[in-house]
Amino acid sequence: MLPDLNCLVYERTQGNYKIQCTKNHIHPQIAEFVAQAYYRKFDFSISYRDLVKLLGEEDELYKDFSFVYAIYDGQDQLLATAKMIRFTPPVLLPIEKEFNIDLRKLAHRMAPTNEIWEVSRLSTRCNQAEVIKLLLKEGIYHCSSKDDIIVACIDQWVLRKLRRIGIPFTDLGESKLYLGSLTCPAAYSIRDLTGEFSYDMLHRD
Repeated sequence: MLPDLNCLVYERTQGNYKIQCTKNHIHPQIAEFVAQAYYRKFDFSISYRDLVKLLGEEDELYKDFSFVYAIYDGQDQLLATAKMIRFTPPVLLPIEKEFNIDLRKLAHRMAPTNEIWEVSRLSTRCNQAEVIKLLLKEGIYHCSSKDDIIVACIDQWVLRKLRRIGIPFTDLGESKLYLGSLTCPAAYSIRDLTGEFSYDMLHRD
């Protein structure tokens, strides 16, 4: 449940799923969900509680310019979540801090560029392609322009899976161990999306 409805951007249903988008809000339960998902899959040198604390501190840093997406089943069980963080200098995005990616240079290289968003906290309780696609489409739909760029620090296995379902990520640098897994910095432009993920398809009336 949300303690403050002012943070709710929208809530809707699609099939058997309820989808929520929120902003300017800290979600301790979602941080726990992400930490549990990461801790099950990856190896950490820090404790579970320290991971939850780390995620909470990051939530506080980015809450004023990020959107959080959550998908629930018919019993209100959280199935999947993701966060879209807007590039808002001088605050550095995780991809800048962890991989030294210069987003201004990236914007010039991928021009024309409107806004840059980092997708993060992509976590699911299940590996159903339907849920993963729905989660990705919510974030893509929120982008304001075909010239928006999406960047991510993303686990290599997840990156391969996203490419297989049609997300055209390009590597931006060498992989390294980050948040428990071998992680790659990657990016794509909204205008390069095709098929069911295309901007025009998701924004049609």
